[in-house]
Amino acid sequence: MRSNTGFLLVAALILPVLTVSCTASRFIGYVSKPASPVTEGQYAIPGLHQPVKVTWDEHHVPHIYAQNTDDLWYALGWIHARERLFGMDTLRRMAGGRMAELMGNQDAPADMPFDDLLGMDRFFRVMNLNHDSTRQVQALNAESRAMLESYIGGINSYIASGEPISIEYSLLGTAPMPWDVVDVLNVARLTTFELSTNFPWEMMRFVLAAVNGPDAQQDIHPGVPQWGPHIIEREDHDYSTMPRLDPDPMRANPLKILVDRGENIAQWEPAVSAVLSTLATVQEQAGPYFSQAASNSWAVSGAHSKSGKAILANDPHLLHMAPGTFMICHLNAPGIDAIGAVLPGTPLLLLGRNQHVGWASTNTFADVQDIYLEKLDPNDPSRYLTENGSEPFRVEKETIRVRKGNKYEDFVFDLRYTRHGPILNDSAIGGLPADAAPIALKTAAVQPSDEITTVMKWLGAKTVLEFRDALKTWGLPIQNWVAIDDQGHIGYFPLGLVPMRRTFDGTVPVPGWTGEYEWDGFIPFDQLPQMYDPPSGMIVTANNQVVPASDYPFPFSIDSMPGYRAARIRELLKTRNDWTGDDFRKMHTDSYVKQAERLMPDIFKALEGVELTAQEQKALEAMKAWDMMATRDSVGASVFFSTYREAWVLGLEDDLPLLFEKMVRIFSITYGFFDTLWADRPDAKVWDLKGTPKVETRDDILVMGFKGAVKRLDRVLGSKVCEWRWGRLHTITFHHAFGKAIPGGAFDVGPFETDGSWETVWAAGGGFWGDYDTFPVSEGPAFRQVLDFAEPENSNMIVDLGQSGWPATPAYSNAFEDWNNGRLWKLSMNPEVFGQGQTSVMELVPVAK
Repeated sequence: MRSNTGFLLVAALILPVLTVSCTASRFIGYVSKPASPVTEGQYAIPGLHQPVKVTWDEHHVPHIYAQNTDDLWYALGWIHARERLFGMDTLRRMAGGRMAELMGNQDAPADMPFDDLLGMDRFFRVMNLNHDSTRQVQALNAESRAMLESYIGGINSYIASGEPISIEYSLLGTAPMPWDVVDVLNVARLTTFELSTNFPWEMMRFVLAAVNGPDAQQDIHPGVPQWGPHIIEREDHDYSTMPRLDPDPMRANPLKILVDRGENIAQWEPAVSAVLSTLATVQEQAGPYFSQAASNSWAVSGAHSKSGKAILANDPHLLHMAPGTFMICHLNAPGIDAIGAVLPGTPLLLLGRNQHVGWASTNTFADVQDIYLEKLDPNDPSRYLTENGSEPFRVEKETIRVRKGNKYEDFVFDLRYTRHGPILNDSAIGGLPADAAPIALKTAAVQPSDEITTVMKWLGAKTVLEFRDALKTWGLPIQNWVAIDDQGHIGYFPLGLVPMRRTFDGTVPVPGWTGEYEWDGFIPFDQLPQMYDPPSGMIVTANNQVVPASDYPFPFSIDSMPGYRAARIRELLKTRNDWTGDDFRKMHTDSYVKQAERLMPDIFKALEGVELTAQEQKALEAMKAWDMMATRDSVGASVFFSTYREAWVLGLEDDLPLLFEKMVRIFSITYGFFDTLWADRPDAKVWDLKGTPKVETRDDILVMGFKGAVKRLDRVLGSKVCEWRWGRLHTITFHHAFGKAIPGGAFDVGPFETDGSWETVWAAGGGFWGDYDTFPVSEGPAFRQVLDFAEPENSNMIVDLGQSGWPATPAYSNAFEDWNNGRLWKLSMNPEVFGQGQTSVMELVPVAK
């Protein structure tokens, strides 16, 4: 592993570089001898009722044994603050629009990701996560509220204890603020926002329609199902018998209807473009914490396993960041004995198992948001139009505290609301004229729900059906929950608050003044798509579409990802009926490129009869000989993906508005629409290059793309085709929030060569566009788990980087080498087993009265 200690050679640069109110002595003192708090001994903690024992195993996983649940959550908060406080703090502040309060606005060096914190704070204030969290607190039952109070009690107790605090605070010259219940929900809501952002796709399609017309938008980026299988196929559950809606909302085109009515949709283009530009800026700055996530999960019943027991696998794809997203914890108290991935800043064990049930999730991309085009009252711009006349905007003043050294300045702005939600114009960092046509965001996040109760219930679930029933209080995010139990049952439940749209499909913005495009409540719990013990005996979810749009009456998950990973997993599962947990572990690292299987034959066809240089011929031969595995040593992968990217640029850059192009580069998963053009529409107008006398087709573009890729690979990797290894282009780095502001990127980990691509089972993406030369990896499996109820004590799990948040210490990156080589940690819940590999034991005791 890279130790990141070579930065001592640049100590002379510390003072001019570290301008974030820190001192060189603090930095030098830490990096010369990185250390984290001691994890053994007895600690007297005010607020505990009874002693709590914490055993740290060889992987730095805490096994927390409490004699009551209040103490369990209190101890978990204390440990999270000890190990991950700064990362937790960053998440709560980002969600609440309070980053400038911690780090100032422009105080950070240019190399830090956060260089306009005031603008980012303003954006998240308009996204309303803090308001949503405040509302959710009111929806919590007494047990959920008590759980969160205990958890934040542990955090605050640690902050006040005098124990070591995350080194980042010392470098910033500040101290952490106490936590409250809203802060915990803010961390959870940030994850919800990350997994529920459909609205950028709506706005990107609007930009296409405003610039090129609604028909061109449908031509380039329609709202149609992606390629590949559905999660629920008819042989497992036939939803085509549900009553159909008439007219079919999937056939509606609200933007074309507006144009046909004589509306000039370009009047909303300034607002849409400004908001997209703001979102792009936030995405670029908040890269270490904000992504469009993907994931895999699959399960088989005993009919497909060697042991006759159910098996489950899961790997949620999130940003690879330092410290990592999750921390594996084992929680034990009366009625609770579970192990799995916990999101620090919350007490929620989101993925894992108890003694009877294991659960996993992937993102459905269910559409829980809509953009409404609003109209100002022409006689009074403080009002907006509805089908019943004009109504006044509801206006709230937002105040952002901006740190200036040891003082603070207030930045105040007005945030307007319509009946649909906040006016996104007010998020624009550069500002918009007061009379600009407004757009509003409507989201299901404002609805009351109690995810805390859900988690509490599933921690004690004994069957798959009990796990499903726990989801009745779950609101957002809508996840593909997959569960198995020790009785052999398997189930799939994408449950939560999904709007019922009867007149539109949610893929483009809709007029807000006519009353035609309103939600009709939410899809009832028992009508949401789901499966229990499906006849096929298998469940596969990989961000592909949940159910065929032609079968299910309500728009559900249209902007999903292509089904390449799902198709590959299904393909593998159908080859045998004697699967084991170790086989599933190996499947996690499968790097077969179904995307190439679909698209690469078109490259070969296009190159038939084309005169090639000797180097181009060798590159073509490497691609033809490629086994379509995107491993580190693969040459064919380098040629294919480089050709793909060159073809994308040639085929689309002269047709896309610059803002749309920028957004597609940032939200890389939107490239699925390009695959549809490639595979199904070789003669589409978008293939023609503007400014040339010839009318180019797809095949012309593929030839130029291949030749351009060979030239680029020659320049970047040298003239020998045999040395164009995928790993030289495809590397992973875990970035800390301070980025290169720390000399030598000392708090970062990497780069390292790694396998996979965006759409392989080993998902490794995020840098598809980058600098157009390499493919740096920023997103992938932040956590992996395999549960085989034939061997339930082997809770095989791993995080992507490490358990600790203390930079450069062993546990900061103790998982990476195993993770990058496809190994999992065996994590028992039996004290006699994990006690044998313990490294230290802590006893947390109440303060003597």
